[in-house]
Amino acid sequence: MESLNPGPQMNELVVNDPTGYWAKDGYITRGNERRLWNAQEQAMFAWAINFLVDDQMIHPTLVRGRALEVGCGPGQNLWMLQKVLDMDVTGLDVSPRAAKEWATHDWDMERTDFRSEDVFASDWFWNLPEPAFDLVITRWFLTHVQRGPEKTKLIEKLKAVGRSLVCIEGWYQDPRKPDQYFADDHWVCLDDWEDYGLTEYELFRPHFSKIFYHNRP
Repeated sequence: MESLNPGPQMNELVVNDPTGYWAKDGYITRGNERRLWNAQEQAMFAWAINFLVDDQMIHPTLVRGRALEVGCGPGQNLWMLQKVLDMDVTGLDVSPRAAKEWATHDWDMERTDFRSEDVFASDWFWNLPEPAFDLVITRWFLTHVQRGPEKTKLIEKLKAVGRSLVCIEGWYQDPRKPDQYFADDHWVCLDDWEDYGLTEYELFRPHFSKIFYHNRP
């Protein structure tokens, strides 16, 4: 079984990222500046995928496979999958700013596709064959989608288009706030992800996050 190697090669990729800091991320929240291309978070994501493969929780045939991320932002998760697992990658994000920043990085463009679309209105997404990708991922995207039939429908489609689905989503509960609320310009929904037919991977828990996965038979 081939898997990621969370050793010097991965650390060099993360720490020596030539783009350094990404620009102001107004499409995330409030227009504040922060490090979008965050080395620690990037390594944490890659290790999570590594653990899932090594523990045979998701399909192992990811190397040189195809990956999709919905709500990908500037694409740091897909960049890691392309550089380390040699995957063909597709990202979908509603933000034009994300598309602009995505284009500044060193992708293998013949094996990379970015679609600036709203997933809920994307004919391309909803007409994808099932399955269409070896790996589908979300990372703190579903946390910002309001609960309801449309969210449930979206998760079912994500489960259908990927041989494996991995969701790294929020879990931290501020006792002063409900488990779903609207903050400035975005929803925060701390769902019970297992209600959507996802299984929690309990052996590795990133900061303020939980990892859930699903495999097609």
